[in-house]
Amino acid sequence: SAGVIPSDLHISVSPLYYLSQMVWKIFRFLLTLCFTFVILYPFLYSLSMAFRAPEDVYDPSVVWLPRHFSVESFQLVIEATDYYRVLGNSLFLTTICALLQLFTCSLVGYGFGRFSFRLREPLFALVLLTVVVPPQMIALPTFIQFQDFDFLGLLHLLLGHGVQLIDRPISFFILAFFGMGIRSGIFILIFRQSFRALPSELEDAAAVDGCNAIRTYFRIMLPNAKNTLLMGFLFSFVWYWNDYYLSSIYLTGFPTVSTSLANLQGRLEMLVSTEAAFDPYQIVTMMQAGCLLTIGFLLVLYIFTQKYFTKGIQETGIVG
Repeated sequence: SAGVIPSDLHISVSPLYYLSQMVWKIFRFLLTLCFTFVILYPFLYSLSMAFRAPEDVYDPSVVWLPRHFSVESFQLVIEATDYYRVLGNSLFLTTICALLQLFTCSLVGYGFGRFSFRLREPLFALVLLTVVVPPQMIALPTFIQFQDFDFLGLLHLLLGHGVQLIDRPISFFILAFFGMGIRSGIFILIFRQSFRALPSELEDAAAVDGCNAIRTYFRIMLPNAKNTLLMGFLFSFVWYWNDYYLSSIYLTGFPTVSTSLANLQGRLEMLVSTEAAFDPYQIVTMMQAGCLLTIGFLLVLYIFTQKYFTKGIQETGIVG
C-alpha cells in the first residue's frame, strides 16, 4: 500500500559523510581541550608554584609537579596577612551584603515583573542605566556623603552633625539595602525575568485565598524562585568577595581578602626581610599561595552549590 516503506530498502550513506562527522568530532574535542587548558592554566600554575619547596624554585627539571611538596608558603602568607581575621571580615561583609542586596533586588524585580504601572518602562531603563555607569563616577560623591552621613537632614537637626561611616561595614550595607550595591541592576533584571516567567495562575490562586501583594511575594513567588535566589546569592557573594576598588575606598581600616592580596607582596617582604636565608625569588611561590587562599573558599562554595547554580541560570532566561 502507499506510504509503506519496503523492508528490503536500504538507505546508503556515503563513507565521506562518516569521515566528515569523525573529523568534526575530533576537531570539536581538540578545540574544547584547548579552551579548557587556557581557562585552567592560571589555576594549575598557582597549584604548581604554591606547593613547591624552596629547592624546587630554581630546578629547571620541575615544570608542573614539584619534587618536594611544601606548605611553607601558605604558612608565611597566613602570618603576613593575619589571614583568619581577614577571612572572617570578608565572610561577614559579603554574606550580609549579598543577603541585603538579594532581598531588595528580588522585591524590586517582582514589582517590575508582575505589576503594570505608569512610568514602569522609563524607571526600568534607569535601573539598567546603573549597570552601564561605572562605579568610579559615583565613588567620590558617595565617599563624601559617607564622611558626613545624614538621613533627610534629621541628624543635623537633632545632633548638629552627621555620622562618619567610612571604614565601617555599614557603608556597604546601606548601598546594598537601597539597591546601589555591586551590580544591583543586573540582579533586578534577573529577578524581573524570573518572576515574569511564572504563571499568573499562582497570583490568582493566592488572591482567592486572601493574600495581598506582599504576602503573595513572600509565600508564593520567593519559594518558586529559590534556584534564582541561590544563583543571585552566589553571584553577589563572589562579586563582593572579589571587590577591591570600593573596599579600598570605603574600608581602608577593615581589611578584606581582596585588599590583603593586593598588599601581599609588600607584607611578605617585610616579614621575611630579616631572614638571612631568604631568597627574594621565592616571593612568587608565596604570591601564588596567597591567590589560592583567596579563591579557596569560593571554590568550595561552588562545588557544593553548582547544581542549584546551573538550575538558576536555566530559569532566568530572557522571557517576553
